[in-house]
Order: sequence, then structure tokens, then C-alpha cells
Amino acid sequence: MSERADLPLRVLVLDDDPDVVAAAALALRGSNRRVETLLDPAALAPRLESGPLDVLVVDLNFRRGRTDGSEGLALIDEVRGRNAELGLVVITAFAGVATAVEAMKRGADDFVAKPWSNARLAITVDAAGALARRRRAERSGPNPQARAALGEVPFVAASPALNALLATVQRLGRTDLTLLLLGETGVGKNRLAAALHAASPRRNRPLTVFSPRVDLDDLAGGTLFVEELADLSVTVQTELVALLDRREGLAFRAIAASNRPAQELSSGVRPDLRSRLSGMEVTVPPLRARPDDATALLKAGIAHFETRYGVEPKPVSALVLAAAHTAPWPGNARSVLQAAERAVALRQGDSYQMADFQFDMGASAIAQSAPPATPRASAALAELERDAVRHALSAAGFNVAQAAKLLGISRAALYRRMEKHGL
Repeated sequence: MSERADLPLRVLVLDDDPDVVAAAALALRGSNRRVETLLDPAALAPRLESGPLDVLVVDLNFRRGRTDGSEGLALIDEVRGRNAELGLVVITAFAGVATAVEAMKRGADDFVAKPWSNARLAITVDAAGALARRRRAERSGPNPQARAALGEVPFVAASPALNALLATVQRLGRTDLTLLLLGETGVGKNRLAAALHAASPRRNRPLTVFSPRVDLDDLAGGTLFVEELADLSVTVQTELVALLDRREGLAFRAIAASNRPAQELSSGVRPDLRSRLSGMEVTVPPLRARPDDATALLKAGIAHFETRYGVEPKPVSALVLAAAHTAPWPGNARSVLQAAERAVALRQGDSYQMADFQFDMGASAIAQSAPPATPRASAALAELERDAVRHALSAAGFNVAQAAKLLGISRAALYRRMEKHGL
């Protein structure tokens, strides 16, 4: 028998700092979570044996003076050896994203850095709890092979802009406001809609994607999500208006999304439909405006696909990370994850290098996106460009045409850079 989805999440916070434990427990306080705390990692094993748990939130460092995360990584190995389904979220103030990604490779579902955003912590724990329950359901269900199925790449928020947006999502989740999510294709509007639903009192009812044949029994008391509002035909928009007029009677909330700017919606969306969805507009910035998120997402994506394909993890070169930080990412998060999956599929050597990525994140992207800087910064940029050109030539067997393709520049541009750097 599957467990009831309306039961509160059973969350355990483990940290050696009483203030951190108290702050986390306060941030996670709510009717949908039952929070326990531990200060001593030695007490974790008896607790895991004593009763069911949905999510473990654990620090990566315990003993005073330790900052490398090794204690937490060892604990993750031990926990995963005991319980493969448990939701696992790591918190660290010292080791940073690199160690947190290593934790994910060892089995953690997501990470939060101290000092954390309360909204980010709550959303992360809720997502890990949902994933844990899904894993248990798959294990006990009629299809044992489903246990091998992996969830989505964790929702990564490394930039102040996205963390502020998540805080807004947490506040709006508790309301019944109709919402319109705006942003380019691939920025994560669907996942934000899911986060809004998870943060709402309707979380135990379905999140239903709109279609003309929507099931009203599923919709009642839940959330209606309208994908790409401006792409709906006039006929379908008329049906949606009629459905929204029944919102009070069916007690559902409406969230819509569009990849078009707000000022363009008036030409493709009926005025009466727009007015029914005008509670509040939330714009998700593109990934090129959030370079910290791009780099963190690339790392998380690589870790995810290494696990999915059962291959040994390996490090990502600093050159790749620098390029990811400046790449335009025209498809936003989708482009990053496609690049990560290709890199894992094409992997060669002891670390991920530029040649593993078939997309425009070469020296041209770095050079064109960097603003004028100090002589010291300019020298560092020149060295980065020289290394990119040298590595591309080596990876291509000194075939200039192939190296230019790897870098995303023309052969003439590559020849100029080779001359510039004496290569």
C-alpha cells in the first residue's frame, strides 16, 4: 500500500551547532513538516533504525576547525548504505559548491549553503521529501524496475536573483492570487509553478496542466497550470475563460506562463482572459543574467547524468567553468543540461575539457562578454584565451578547422588568435 501524500514530511536536521539546528527547525516549521533535530552524528544510526524518516538535512562539517566536508561526505556514504530512498539535503558554510556537488554525486539530492534563504531551504526540503516518497512508492509498486528511475536535476539557486525569486515564490505560495510567470523558454517556469503549488495549502491536491479536456474532479481544490498562454488558439482561450469563471466553485488556483514579454501578450491574448490572470506577474530572468546559476547548474547536471549513466565522476576543468559563466545560453537551463548530458556521453580523459562540449562556450564567448578590466585582469583573460586555443588545437589533433568548430569561431578568427599568442 502506498503512503498517504497528505501526511506531514518527517524531517531530521543534523548539525553540531545548536543555533544552526534551531534556525533550520524554525525555517521549516509548518503543518506539512514534522521536524526533529540532532546535534551528534553518532546518534544518527539509532534514529534511522527507530522509525521512518522522509528527509535528512545534514551539515558537511562537525568537529571544530574542520572545513573540508570529509566528515559529511563519509556520513552520506553511510546513510546511503542504509537507506537508498531517504531524501538527503546537505548544508555547508565552508566547502562551497564543489564539495556540495561531490555530496550529490555520493547520493545527496540537493544542497543549501549557509547562510541560507529560508524559502530556498523549505522548497529544497519539500522537493527532497517528494522525491523520497516517490522512490519508496516505486520500490514497493508493481514495477520493481522503476527503482532505477532517477528524478530531475536538483533545482539549483546560486545567484542572489534566483534566491530572491524563490523567497517570493514561498510567500506567494500561501495565497490564492492568480499568477502569470514570464520568461524565456527554458528558464524554469514549469518548475516554479510546481514550487508554488508545493508551497501552497493545495499541495495535497493535483497540479493540473490545462487542456480543453481537463478533468474537473482532479482540478477541484488543486492548481491549474496554463503553459505558454499566448500560443493558445482563440477557441481554446474562450474555453479557458469559461473554466476560470468557475474558479470559486471548484476552489482551484490558476497559474499561467508565457515566453513572450508582457507588452506582447495584448496582441495574442484575449483581454478578458488576461484580466482573469492579472493577479500578479513574476518575471524569471534569463540564465545569461545569472552566471552563478549557470556554472552551478552545469556542475549539478554533470553529476546527475554521471549517476544516470552509471559512469565514474570526474572533475570539470576551470576553463570550462569560466566559459560556462560567460556563455549566452540561448536555451537557458535546457541548453545547460543538454550540454552536460552530451559532455558525459562524449567524455574522454581524466577531466571534462572544452572538447567535451559541443556548444558555443569557447574563447570567443569569454573574450566578447568580458568588460574592460585592470591590466592584471586583462592578463588573466589573455591567459584563459590562450589556454582555450591551445587545448582546442590539441583536442582536434591540430586540425585548425576542427579546433575552430570546437571554439565556436571562424578559422580566420582562430588564425588571428594563434598569431596573437604565438601558437
